[in-house]
Amino acid sequence: MTFDRFFSILAIGLCLAFAIQAMARSNKPATVVFETGAWRAWPVIYQFTVNNVTVGLVNDALSSADAVPPTNGASYAATIPRLQSPRSHILETTINWTELSTGRHYTADFEVDENSYSWFEDEGIPLYVTFGQHGEYTVRTLSKARVTEPVAKAIELDDMAIVAEGCARRIATKAWSETQLKTQLQQVFGHDAAFVEKHRKDPLPEPRCPSPGR
Repeated sequence: MTFDRFFSILAIGLCLAFAIQAMARSNKPATVVFETGAWRAWPVIYQFTVNNVTVGLVNDALSSADAVPPTNGASYAATIPRLQSPRSHILETTINWTELSTGRHYTADFEVDENSYSWFEDEGIPLYVTFGQHGEYTVRTLSKARVTEPVAKAIELDDMAIVAEGCARRIATKAWSETQLKTQLQQVFGHDAAFVEKHRKDPLPEPRCPSPGR
């Protein structure tokens, strides 16, 4: 057998193996896990969509943007249908949120490539979403070293890989009024209005995204 023929057969075999793997993944739902954090003086209400499927109910993020990992304990885990091959390893994710301080609405779209985080295997990639001022957001997950190596210390920010970050796109030019916000918050289970009011004037870090004005 010549080298050319050998490598041709090898290439065909690899392509077939990848195709079978992609087909198997396409038939198996994806697991997604979200945890959130926000600044106490800049809380938000949010909702996630993955692969065109809405995940959970509207929820709020009221604190823990400065925690590691950045989460206030609110967690969503869901099973999501996969996209069609060859994008069955991609999670098309959208976050919509409203700032309680301003009533402004934002949206951010990003993709999560499961192949880039293979150390989670089939358990689902935990995504830690931090909301900042004026549509700022950061999405992190645990690094390969943190997941696969022996744990010798508490989680630090260096143990978390950034999946996506930026300044989100503002949607709807008119912000919600106080009345509209209160109506929306009635849908949020366990919303702590007293906590929001108590921390309304807490210090905030320097904003990384510009204020869009009214």
